Amino acid sequence: MVINNNYPNKLFLCRKLLRDIPAKILVQFSVSLLFLNLVFLLDGWLAGYSVMGLCISTAFFLHYFLLTSFTWAGLEALHMYLSIIKVFTPYLSRCMLKFSLMGWGEQH
Repeated sequence: MVINNNYPNKLFLCRKLLRDIPAKILVQFSVSLLFLNLVFLLDGWLAGYSVMGLCISTAFFLHYFLLTSFTWAGLEALHMYLSIIKVFTPYLSRCMLKFSLMGWGEQH
């Protein structure tokens, strides 16, 4: 029987990866794309029901996740631009909080 001792190493690499701001932005972008694809795939199945509220809510979530995907891609480009302009040391106080409010939409 082979014992795999690589699990703690993989966990360490995952924690190390998520400390970096571009990695956090990429994870948020991936989550947004995942939900966009899930809603898109469920849309065909939900279209079989003739419920108006279901159609409206599906359209809302489809547009919302499409908008968040574009926004996260733009925030990733903005962070890359700031990294190049400020010589690879962009410092913004509470950067991920600000990016999350912009990326997922600020609620009033």
